[in-house]
Amino acid sequence: GFVLEEPHLDAFLASFRGTKPNVFLFLHEGVGALNVLTPDGVVNATRAPVLASLQAQAVTFPRVYATFPSTLRGILTMVTGGYTSTQGSIFNQISHTFRGMSVPKLFNTAGYRTALFASGRLGFEKLDLLWQQLG
Repeated sequence: GFVLEEPHLDAFLASFRGTKPNVFLFLHEGVGALNVLTPDGVVNATRAPVLASLQAQAVTFPRVYATFPSTLRGILTMVTGGYTSTQGSIFNQISHTFRGMSVPKLFNTAGYRTALFASGRLGFEKLDLLWQQLG
């Protein structure tokens, strides 16, 4: 495995032409990056051995982060690539249908099957509604 920096992204993606590699998106929101990762983006094998073994056969994007310390706003930003919503009530905003693109929708469009594995608290901050709308 290796940590992928942005200048190498095009070459990396080109290496998969005609194939569909498995994709695992791990958002460690609520855990804190330094509880799982070393400062250079490598999974700490002592603290997260399963993730470390997955990373050994994977590509890691260590600089994906949200700029707002809130579960709902952070996930929305990371999974859509959009700006962080900082005005008004996010709960009112998320109640409206989200018509933008998201990582799950992109993978569905490309023919992938997607799944969500999460803590049992999807009702927290309306995360259940958010993930339904994101695809």
